[in-house]
Amino acid sequence: MIDALEVDCPICGQYRISRTAAAGMGHQDPNLLPFLSCYLRQTSGSENKRIQVPHNWQAFAEPHAQSTLGQKIEKLMRLAASRSPELGASFDLEFRYDFPLVDARSTGTLSFLLTHATKSGLLRSTSLNSYEIAYDGWQYIERTGLSSQAPARVFVAMSFKPELTPAFDEGIKPAIETDCGLSCYRIDREEHNDKICNRILAEIRRCQIVVADFTNNAAGVYFEAGFGLALGKTVIWSVHEDHLKDVHFDTRQYNHIVWKNPADLRIRLRDRIQAKFQDAVRPGAKP
Repeated sequence: MIDALEVDCPICGQYRISRTAAAGMGHQDPNLLPFLSCYLRQTSGSENKRIQVPHNWQAFAEPHAQSTLGQKIEKLMRLAASRSPELGASFDLEFRYDFPLVDARSTGTLSFLLTHATKSGLLRSTSLNSYEIAYDGWQYIERTGLSSQAPARVFVAMSFKPELTPAFDEGIKPAIETDCGLSCYRIDREEHNDKICNRILAEIRRCQIVVADFTNNAAGVYFEAGFGLALGKTVIWSVHEDHLKDVHFDTRQYNHIVWKNPADLRIRLRDRIQAKFQDAVRPGAKP
């Protein structure tokens, strides 16, 4: 029998934790525990699966504990967009359950963020616990690329070594553009005059999906994937089967596409995008 508990929590989401870890957790950094809830709830929702609580869970809770006011507001507006099917529609917030979705440690923090968002003209209160995204709020969502609707733009983070050119040209790019009808962006394939690090950050903010391929274990890919996660973007992880052993242990828990060749990568990436965003399916588009 596996010594683990499987938990379905309305606050923390779906996760699995060993009984030994659960017994000792209350004695380890109790101030970080509310932010472990943030990590679990946000990750289980984006990955649509039960998350294993890592042994070094503090490293995953810490970014949520350190998120800025601006990052919390971005997550609040992303949540609002995900629950607003159209302009002028109201959405509900469950204060008891929804506060981890915006990196809040309590319902009081969520209430504070809502007060700021309404005073700033981003949201309007329509009734008790119900809100509407204001015109300025929709402009903010468009400007910052926070829309939760079907994605339009995908940022690709990967090693630029020549041996991976077929993986991009025959695998990643056709999966994104031909099979899913989305726009594919890779920084070295675009002409620009900006400082490259600023351009990378700006483009990740604009996208809805980050495809992060860790073949060759390029350090920059870890940075770009982490930045995408911090912004609440959907990050799709991939690596060639020969390089899986080189992936850093902090990211191994994520469900990587482990591919054999460009054709295999194309099929599996296409299926992963279409499983996550059904609206991205282009009928009849097959490799």
